[in-house]
Amino acid sequence: RVVSPPTRATRFAPEAAAAPKSAKEKVDVSELAHLAWERSMPAARAKSLKTEIRSQGDTHLQADRGQLRRALEEILANAVSYTKEGFVRVAVEGGTREVTVTCTDSGIGIPSEEFGRIFDEGFVGSNQLPETRGGAGMGLAIAKRVIESHGGSAMVESRVGQGTRITLNIPRA
Repeated sequence: RVVSPPTRATRFAPEAAAAPKSAKEKVDVSELAHLAWERSMPAARAKSLKTEIRSQGDTHLQADRGQLRRALEEILANAVSYTKEGFVRVAVEGGTREVTVTCTDSGIGIPSEEFGRIFDEGFVGSNQLPETRGGAGMGLAIAKRVIESHGGSAMVESRVGQGTRITLNIPRA
């Protein structure tokens, strides 16, 4: 198992860099995850992926609704894109100090030699599936930037051929 070290993407696409300052409001992370999930469902159904989303606890916090939804959409789109068969699961759990979103898939995984770069702008893995070729490599970088702008963190665990787990920790305050 390979676990990502704390990293910080330093450059982003113009549209990401031009994102307005965060307009925080009370949001339900579970609701945003379900909205992002619904957006990814057509692609998941087309691959006959087994899908699951569950929530537990109080998943409300102060956040920029649009930015957080985009981060969740990027994470889910990535999981579905890189999973040829098997499953994609999302869990949203409200804790005392933070809300945790975990996205687990049975996809292609990430080669250990590339692992430290997956959150870098423009990085595209060498083992991508033919149907994912041509991606800009911005999704995970944007997602991590959004989570970090909310004071949170993004972590990844992966094994080639077994899948990937991305965990987003978003503080309540």
